[in-house]
Amino acid sequence: MREGCFYVKVPTKFGSALALFNPKDVAALTYTCWSIWEERNNVVWKNSAPNVLACYFRSVRWRQEWEEAQIIPNGLFNPPVGVVSPQNWQKPSTNWLKLNVDIATSSSGWIDVGMVLRNEEGGFVSARIFCVTGSFTSLIAEAMGVREALSWIKMKNWKNVIVESDNLQVIQAIMGDTEEDLSMFGGVVADCKSLFHEISGSLGFSHIYRSANGVAHALAQATRLYPYVLEWISIPPDFVLPLLF
Repeated sequence: MREGCFYVKVPTKFGSALALFNPKDVAALTYTCWSIWEERNNVVWKNSAPNVLACYFRSVRWRQEWEEAQIIPNGLFNPPVGVVSPQNWQKPSTNWLKLNVDIATSSSGWIDVGMVLRNEEGGFVSARIFCVTGSFTSLIAEAMGVREALSWIKMKNWKNVIVESDNLQVIQAIMGDTEEDLSMFGGVVADCKSLFHEISGSLGFSHIYRSANGVAHALAQATRLYPYVLEWISIPPDFVLPLLF
Protein backbone atom coordinates (compact mmCIF):
# COMPACT_ATOMS: atom_id res chain seq x y z
CA MET A 1 0.00 0.00 0.00
CA ARG A 2 1.22 3.52 -0.83
CA GLU A 3 -0.79 5.22 1.89
CA GLY A 4 0.30 5.06 5.49
CA CYS A 5 3.37 3.27 6.76
CA PHE A 6 4.82 0.03 5.51
CA TYR A 7 7.84 -2.01 6.44
CA VAL A 8 10.08 -4.00 4.16
CA LYS A 9 12.58 -6.58 5.33
CA VAL A 10 15.55 -6.67 2.99
CA PRO A 11 18.51 -9.07 2.96
CA THR A 12 21.55 -7.79 4.86
CA LYS A 13 23.78 -7.60 1.78
CA PHE A 14 21.11 -5.76 -0.19
CA GLY A 15 20.55 -3.37 2.69
CA SER A 16 24.28 -2.71 2.90
CA ALA A 17 24.34 -1.97 -0.82
CA LEU A 18 21.45 0.47 -0.47
CA ALA A 19 23.34 2.26 2.28
CA LEU A 20 25.91 3.31 -0.33
CA PHE A 21 23.30 5.40 -2.15
CA ASN A 22 21.79 8.70 -1.06
CA PRO A 23 18.16 8.63 0.17
CA LYS A 24 16.74 10.12 -3.05
CA ASP A 25 18.33 7.38 -5.17
CA VAL A 26 17.05 4.72 -2.79
CA ALA A 27 13.54 6.19 -3.03
CA ALA A 28 13.75 6.24 -6.83
CA LEU A 29 14.89 2.60 -6.89
CA THR A 30 12.15 1.55 -4.47
CA TYR A 31 9.33 3.13 -6.46
CA THR A 32 10.78 1.82 -9.73
CA CYS A 33 10.79 -1.74 -8.37
CA TRP A 34 7.29 -1.23 -7.03
CA SER A 35 6.04 0.00 -10.41
CA ILE A 36 7.73 -2.91 -12.21
CA TRP A 37 5.95 -5.31 -9.86
CA GLU A 38 2.58 -3.66 -10.59
CA GLU A 39 3.28 -3.81 -14.32
CA ARG A 40 4.07 -7.51 -13.92
CA ASN A 41 0.77 -8.03 -12.09
CA ASN A 42 -1.12 -6.24 -14.86
CA VAL A 43 0.44 -8.57 -17.43
CA VAL A 44 -0.21 -11.72 -15.39
CA TRP A 45 -3.66 -10.98 -13.98
CA LYS A 46 -5.16 -8.51 -16.46
CA ASN A 47 -3.57 -9.90 -19.61
CA SER A 48 -2.37 -6.41 -20.58
CA ALA A 49 0.65 -5.70 -22.75
CA PRO A 50 3.71 -4.44 -20.86
CA ASN A 51 4.22 -0.69 -21.22
CA VAL A 52 7.72 0.50 -20.31
CA LEU A 53 6.94 4.22 -20.43
CA ALA A 54 3.78 3.85 -18.34
CA CYS A 55 5.79 1.84 -15.81
CA TYR A 56 8.45 4.54 -15.60
CA PHE A 57 6.06 7.48 -15.30
CA ARG A 58 3.97 5.64 -12.70
CA SER A 59 7.07 5.24 -10.51
CA VAL A 60 7.86 8.95 -10.91
CA ARG A 61 4.28 9.93 -10.03
CA TRP A 62 4.18 7.68 -6.94
CA ARG A 63 7.42 9.09 -5.62
CA GLN A 64 6.28 12.68 -6.18
CA GLU A 65 2.94 12.03 -4.49
CA TRP A 66 4.77 10.69 -1.45
CA GLU A 67 7.22 13.61 -1.38
CA GLU A 68 4.36 16.09 -1.75
CA ALA A 69 2.55 14.52 1.19
CA GLN A 70 5.58 15.23 3.41
CA ILE A 71 5.70 18.95 2.57
CA ILE A 72 4.18 21.53 4.88
CA PRO A 73 2.80 24.24 2.54
CA ASN A 74 4.35 27.70 2.71
CA GLY A 75 1.74 30.03 4.15
CA LEU A 76 2.95 32.93 1.98
CA PHE A 77 0.97 31.74 -1.04
CA ASN A 78 -1.97 29.94 0.53
CA PRO A 79 -5.28 30.21 -1.37
CA PRO A 80 -7.89 32.62 0.04
CA VAL A 81 -10.01 31.33 2.90
CA GLY A 82 -12.69 29.00 1.61
CA VAL A 83 -10.83 28.21 -1.65
CA VAL A 84 -9.32 24.74 -1.73
CA SER A 85 -7.04 23.60 -4.54
CA PRO A 86 -8.05 20.13 -5.76
CA GLN A 87 -5.72 17.21 -5.07
CA ASN A 88 -7.34 15.12 -7.81
CA TRP A 89 -8.02 16.23 -11.36
CA GLN A 90 -11.61 17.42 -11.90
CA LYS A 91 -13.63 17.76 -15.09
CA PRO A 92 -14.40 21.28 -16.33
CA SER A 93 -17.94 22.64 -16.39
CA THR A 94 -20.29 21.98 -19.30
CA ASN A 95 -19.10 23.53 -22.58
CA TRP A 96 -15.67 24.21 -21.12
CA LEU A 97 -12.22 22.75 -21.81
CA LYS A 98 -9.40 22.33 -19.33
CA LEU A 99 -5.73 22.69 -20.24
CA ASN A 100 -3.15 21.40 -17.76
CA VAL A 101 0.47 22.46 -18.12
CA ASP A 102 3.65 21.45 -16.33
CA ILE A 103 7.38 21.79 -16.84
CA ALA A 104 10.51 19.83 -16.01
CA THR A 105 13.90 21.49 -15.70
CA SER A 106 17.39 20.04 -15.97
CA SER A 107 20.96 21.19 -15.51
CA SER A 108 21.57 20.78 -19.24
CA GLY A 109 19.91 24.11 -20.02
CA TRP A 110 16.51 22.93 -21.23
CA ILE A 111 12.94 23.44 -20.07
CA ASP A 112 10.65 20.54 -20.92
CA VAL A 113 7.01 21.55 -21.36
CA GLY A 114 4.01 19.21 -21.33
CA MET A 115 0.39 20.24 -21.95
CA VAL A 116 -2.86 18.30 -22.18
CA LEU A 117 -6.36 19.49 -23.11
CA ARG A 118 -9.48 17.63 -21.96
CA ASN A 119 -13.20 18.24 -22.45
CA GLU A 120 -16.19 18.44 -20.08
CA GLU A 121 -16.40 14.65 -19.91
CA GLY A 122 -12.73 14.28 -19.06
CA GLY A 123 -12.03 13.02 -22.56
CA PHE A 124 -8.69 13.58 -24.22
CA VAL A 125 -8.68 16.36 -26.84
CA SER A 126 -5.03 17.12 -27.50
CA ALA A 127 -1.53 17.13 -26.01
CA ARG A 128 1.73 18.81 -26.85
CA ILE A 129 5.36 18.48 -25.71
CA PHE A 130 8.45 20.46 -26.62
CA CYS A 131 11.68 21.92 -25.23
CA VAL A 132 12.70 25.51 -24.60
CA THR A 133 16.40 26.35 -24.59
CA GLY A 134 17.72 28.22 -21.57
CA SER A 135 18.59 27.88 -17.91
CA PHE A 136 15.96 29.50 -15.68
CA THR A 137 14.68 29.26 -12.13
CA SER A 138 11.79 26.87 -11.63
CA LEU A 139 9.43 29.82 -11.00
CA ILE A 140 10.30 31.50 -14.30
CA ALA A 141 10.12 28.15 -16.09
CA GLU A 142 6.63 27.51 -14.69
CA ALA A 143 5.51 30.95 -15.85
CA MET A 144 6.97 30.27 -19.28
CA GLY A 145 5.00 27.02 -19.38
CA VAL A 146 1.75 28.90 -18.77
CA ARG A 147 2.73 31.42 -21.44
CA GLU A 148 3.24 28.58 -23.92
CA ALA A 149 -0.15 27.14 -22.94
CA LEU A 150 -1.83 30.48 -23.67
CA SER A 151 -0.02 30.72 -27.01
CA TRP A 152 -1.29 27.25 -27.87
CA ILE A 153 -4.87 28.26 -27.02
CA LYS A 154 -4.55 31.36 -29.18
CA MET A 155 -3.05 29.39 -32.08
CA LYS A 156 -5.82 26.77 -31.97
CA ASN A 157 -8.54 29.38 -31.34
CA TRP A 158 -10.07 27.28 -28.56
CA LYS A 159 -12.97 28.82 -26.63
CA ASN A 160 -13.92 28.58 -22.95
CA VAL A 161 -10.69 27.18 -21.52
CA ILE A 162 -9.50 26.79 -17.94
CA VAL A 163 -5.69 26.78 -17.63
CA GLU A 164 -4.41 24.80 -14.65
CA SER A 165 -0.92 24.84 -13.14
CA ASP A 166 0.47 23.39 -9.92
CA ASN A 167 2.46 26.57 -9.24
CA LEU A 168 0.28 28.83 -7.12
CA GLN A 169 2.65 31.81 -7.26
CA VAL A 170 2.43 31.91 -11.06
CA ILE A 171 -1.37 31.69 -11.06
CA GLN A 172 -1.67 34.44 -8.45
CA ALA A 173 0.74 36.69 -10.34
CA ILE A 174 -1.23 36.33 -13.58
CA MET A 175 -4.59 36.89 -11.93
CA GLY A 176 -3.47 39.66 -9.58
CA ASP A 177 -3.28 43.40 -10.14
CA THR A 178 0.35 43.85 -9.18
CA GLU A 179 2.65 46.82 -9.67
CA GLU A 180 5.00 46.82 -12.64
CA ASP A 181 7.63 44.12 -12.20
CA LEU A 182 10.78 44.68 -14.26
CA SER A 183 12.26 41.27 -13.41
CA MET A 184 12.34 38.44 -15.91
CA PHE A 185 9.50 36.73 -14.04
CA GLY A 186 7.48 39.94 -14.24
CA GLY A 187 8.12 40.11 -17.97
CA VAL A 188 6.83 36.58 -18.54
CA VAL A 189 3.75 37.32 -16.41
CA ALA A 190 3.15 40.47 -18.48
CA ASP A 191 3.30 38.33 -21.63
CA CYS A 192 0.69 36.00 -20.12
CA LYS A 193 -1.61 38.93 -19.34
CA SER A 194 -1.24 40.26 -22.89
CA LEU A 195 -2.11 36.86 -24.34
CA PHE A 196 -5.09 36.69 -21.99
CA HIS A 197 -6.55 39.82 -23.63
CA GLU A 198 -5.68 38.62 -27.14
CA ILE A 199 -7.53 35.31 -26.81
CA SER A 200 -11.14 35.37 -27.98
CA GLY A 201 -13.64 33.54 -25.83
CA SER A 202 -13.75 32.99 -22.08
CA LEU A 203 -10.55 32.05 -20.27
CA GLY A 204 -9.82 31.20 -16.65
CA PHE A 205 -6.96 30.10 -14.42
CA SER A 206 -6.89 27.57 -11.62
CA HIS A 207 -4.31 26.19 -9.20
CA ILE A 208 -4.12 22.47 -8.43
CA TYR A 209 -1.82 20.24 -6.43
CA ARG A 210 0.86 18.32 -8.28
CA SER A 211 -1.02 15.09 -7.59
CA ALA A 212 -3.82 16.42 -9.83
CA ASN A 213 -1.42 17.39 -12.60
CA GLY A 214 -0.01 13.94 -13.33
CA VAL A 215 -0.76 13.81 -17.07
CA ALA A 216 0.90 17.13 -17.84
CA HIS A 217 3.87 16.19 -15.68
CA ALA A 218 4.29 12.85 -17.45
CA LEU A 219 4.20 14.65 -20.78
CA ALA A 220 6.88 17.09 -19.63
CA GLN A 221 9.07 14.19 -18.47
CA ALA A 222 8.56 12.45 -21.82
CA THR A 223 10.18 15.38 -23.58
CA ARG A 224 13.51 14.02 -22.38
CA LEU A 225 12.87 10.92 -24.46
CA TYR A 226 11.39 12.82 -27.41
CA PRO A 227 13.48 16.03 -27.67
CA TYR A 228 11.37 17.68 -30.35
CA VAL A 229 7.89 19.13 -30.78
CA LEU A 230 5.17 16.48 -30.72
CA GLU A 231 1.41 16.96 -30.76
CA TRP A 232 -1.36 14.41 -30.36
CA ILE A 233 -4.96 15.03 -31.43
CA SER A 234 -7.93 12.89 -30.28
CA ILE A 235 -5.75 9.83 -29.52
CA PRO A 236 -3.42 10.17 -26.49
CA PRO A 237 0.08 8.66 -26.33
CA ASP A 238 0.18 5.23 -24.71
CA PHE A 239 2.31 6.28 -21.77
CA VAL A 240 -0.34 8.63 -20.34
CA LEU A 241 -3.30 6.27 -20.72
CA PRO A 242 -3.03 4.95 -17.12
CA LEU A 243 -3.03 8.56 -15.84
CA LEU A 244 -6.00 9.94 -17.74
CA PHE A 245 -9.17 10.69 -15.77
